[in-house]
Amino acid sequence: MRARYRSIVVALREGIVLHNERGVIYECNPSAERILGLSRADMIGRTPREPHWTTIHEDGSPFPSGTHPVMITLRTGLPISDVIMGICKPKGILWLSINVQPLISYRSATYHTAINEPPKCQGVVASFTDITERKQAEDQLWRSQQRYKTLATASPVGLFETDKEGTCMYVNDQTCRILQRSIAELIGSRWTDSLHPHDQEKVFSEWKQCIEYEEKFYRECRFKRPDGEIVWVIGQIAPSFDADDKLEGFVGTLTDITQLRRTEEQLQVAEAQYQMLVEYVPAVIYTASINERDDFFYISPQVELLLGFTTTDWLSQQGLWNKQIHFEDRKWVCAKQLAAVSGTHTFEAEYRLIKRTGEVVWVHDEAIVRFDRDNQPQVVQGVLMDISTRKHAEEALRESERYRRMLIEESQVGLGIFQMNGRIGEVNSAFAHILGYAVEEIVNKLRCCDITPSAYLKSDREQMTLVKKTGRFGPYEKEFIHKAGHVVFVKLSGLLINNQGEVAIWVNMEDITEQQNIEEALRKEKERAEVANHAKTAFLTNMSHELRTPLNSILGYTQILKRDKTLNRAQLEGIDVIHRSGEYLLTLINDILDLSKIEANKVELYPADIQFTNFLKDIVELFRARAKEKEVAFNYEELSPLPSVVHADEKRIRQILVNLLSNAFKFTKQGHVSLKVRIEDDTLINIKEQDRQLQKIRFEVEDTGVGIASEDLETIFLPFQQVCEKDYRTQGTGLGLSITKKLVEMMGGQLQVKSIVGVGSLFWTTLELPTIQKVTESSSHREPLIIGYKTALNMTGRSQSAPASLKKSKIKILVVDDKAENRLTLVNFLLPLGFEVLEAEDGHAGVEKVKEVQDIDVILMDLVMPMTDGLEATRQIRQIHELTNIIIIAISASIFNQHQQQSIEAGCNDFVPKPIRTEVLLDKLQKHLNLEWIYETDMRTSILSTGEKPIITLSKLQAEYLFHLAMMGDVYSIIDYATELKKENERLATFAIKIEKLAKRFRTDEICSLAQSFLIDK
Repeated sequence: MRARYRSIVVALREGIVLHNERGVIYECNPSAERILGLSRADMIGRTPREPHWTTIHEDGSPFPSGTHPVMITLRTGLPISDVIMGICKPKGILWLSINVQPLISYRSATYHTAINEPPKCQGVVASFTDITERKQAEDQLWRSQQRYKTLATASPVGLFETDKEGTCMYVNDQTCRILQRSIAELIGSRWTDSLHPHDQEKVFSEWKQCIEYEEKFYRECRFKRPDGEIVWVIGQIAPSFDADDKLEGFVGTLTDITQLRRTEEQLQVAEAQYQMLVEYVPAVIYTASINERDDFFYISPQVELLLGFTTTDWLSQQGLWNKQIHFEDRKWVCAKQLAAVSGTHTFEAEYRLIKRTGEVVWVHDEAIVRFDRDNQPQVVQGVLMDISTRKHAEEALRESERYRRMLIEESQVGLGIFQMNGRIGEVNSAFAHILGYAVEEIVNKLRCCDITPSAYLKSDREQMTLVKKTGRFGPYEKEFIHKAGHVVFVKLSGLLINNQGEVAIWVNMEDITEQQNIEEALRKEKERAEVANHAKTAFLTNMSHELRTPLNSILGYTQILKRDKTLNRAQLEGIDVIHRSGEYLLTLINDILDLSKIEANKVELYPADIQFTNFLKDIVELFRARAKEKEVAFNYEELSPLPSVVHADEKRIRQILVNLLSNAFKFTKQGHVSLKVRIEDDTLINIKEQDRQLQKIRFEVEDTGVGIASEDLETIFLPFQQVCEKDYRTQGTGLGLSITKKLVEMMGGQLQVKSIVGVGSLFWTTLELPTIQKVTESSSHREPLIIGYKTALNMTGRSQSAPASLKKSKIKILVVDDKAENRLTLVNFLLPLGFEVLEAEDGHAGVEKVKEVQDIDVILMDLVMPMTDGLEATRQIRQIHELTNIIIIAISASIFNQHQQQSIEAGCNDFVPKPIRTEVLLDKLQKHLNLEWIYETDMRTSILSTGEKPIITLSKLQAEYLFHLAMMGDVYSIIDYATELKKENERLATFAIKIEKLAKRFRTDEICSLAQSFLIDK
């Protein structure tokens, strides 16, 4: 029966706590642990008098421990019901409703009843429920009511409530002010009673419709005050519903817009006059913001004639004026406008604007800055006038003067005037000398095409188009034919000029023969670079093991962890972060190393038996997550029955499929990516002396991405080539397809592709692979794991030697790193071990977190972070007197001694390199925190070398003494005793050495188990 009652108590949602006659807690149910946020171990032995329980009444006043319902019932023996108590916790107040019943034995009750005394209480049962949400709801309701009352009083808008017929039940002071009526006059009257007669019919009609359909009402209308004054308002009314969603009335607002309406009427008159004025002025009039005219408030229609942009374009496109200023004028024009705003208050400039058609137009801009009442610049008002005709005339004159001066002053450069039909009209001696002619042999006798090799005629036509469009061409390089017959390398540039009333081209020509010599030197330098590149390839090949071994270890370990059924979701997410990051880095490194190996013909295939369906499933699952991230559909189809096992190089087939699928997802923003696998030929080819058959298996990867142009279909397979748009060149080395093609060819296949730009691509290959009938699955051995720790407080006999700050049951660690992935990795590693882990996203946040949370034991500080880095954050923490003894462990990807030394000089206690090895980090924590690890191991399993029962045995007295020292946690005495055992009996030397090692690692729990095994044997 007691077990039945106990199961009922355990199942109750109410918290149940049992107190003895002194008020000490000796039992509780799980609901009590859940509600109070304490474990059973935390509650057992406590009383309401202890300072841990900071309690308050509903009004916020302290709740003395003597008036606690438990203590009152213990004193009086009477039950107490429905006592409201608040428990102050770090994250807020926990509100409880408490009931207390005395525990009185039948004998005591009978005896005390007989002598007419209250029975003696042997203890109490306290039951309580969490009413925090109810209290919060009540508090929120009260605050909401107070806020509504305050808003209604302070609101500049009239507020009112009516019943379903429109009769006012509440109005605020502002409503009375707007209508010039008292509250007594308005309460009980309809809100429409004061409407202007001209508005009554429309308002009544719309209001009636709102009542009938329970809709919102919005309208501008007029009210007539008692003194006859007309007031304009915006009336907004919405239906109000009760808890059953039935209409109970309406709530509304009245906004006084009388002054606004009068102002609008005045503005309409003024704007009509202004509009008539500006639309007939032969110039562009504008009003714009002062911030480099990012916004135009007004611009006259003449702007469309001037620049081709409509007034709507100017008013809707922010920054259009700044964008259309010629790039050579933009900086000084904007600077001059800013100077006008800050000083001169006027602006006048002549500059160039770009028309919608791309043509350049010169304008004269004259403006003035307008200020508001506070003398703050408000807007710029100005006038734009077209001065292109004048400017073109001035420019033509300057160009004419300039070219004549250059003929004299720049005689070392080849100069000439080419007519638009290509005839050479004038040259200087340098021009003629470069080509081996006399001046008179060229002028008006040769055309440009006469001295130009045919290979350059197309580029000459392109330059002619450019000069006609922009007024300039070049500089560009070409060849001219020397009089002697050989070619001369020259660089040409020039511009359009007005030559005696005709348009011509002014040409500058430089002899760049010397440059060709330089290019030859560069070619030789390139050859030397290629030699160095081969050396690099050899180096990368030799570094293959050094680079890939640690990454492969990381990825292998994450795969082992993924198979651990005890891991929770947060831990699996952390493992996925490690796995994805490692896979990506390993892919990049492997791409480079594989290409080097392929070039050196050092790649070999290592075929093995592959669970083919599981292999494909793993790849599909990998890319389903990628598809979900990119919001792209991913389809996998087995177009025919597939063999369960194939014999091939699993790594290389995976590399081929992953490269093709990665490319497909990279260049697909919408649509789908498909992987299709099928048997291409049902014919089986038996392999003699082996239980295998060859089958042709076709792999297809199809996408709806950007596609590849036909001229690029060969280029994409070249190393370091990416022919896509720039938007997609964000990841990778450009080696994926090159390596994939080479691997396919090594396996006896061909990688083929079809693609249409804008439609998508299809890559496929067929591999002839052996299939087998049986598979031997390998098993893995799992090493014991660290699953927790003991602090100085938990280890009997050792608390005196531990730092004062660490004499507690739980260690608090702060992780400071700007990368969320890095923080998540550490958090998910440390939390399961029992550490309390806090996070900070940068150095500054870390310093603030340490100030806020005073009892942090350890900081794991990343050194490289934006803004405040780890070194600076450490210095700031060390300057805080209360935090000088906090343990700071630096974490960095750098392994150079100078960086480690800098971290120590800044105040760090230790250094851990990235990527973080968990055993290294745990060693550092154990070193600085004096921790003892708890392992996932059978406590009765012997740690002797072979696992077999040892030949030597301890006497009962020796085993008892060793067990006693281990239980006390006295590792120093254990080490001394192990030394004595070695001296007493040489056969115990190996055993004693193992005991010493366990003691130095603070593995007292294993020493206890070992000693106990000898006692059990006895």
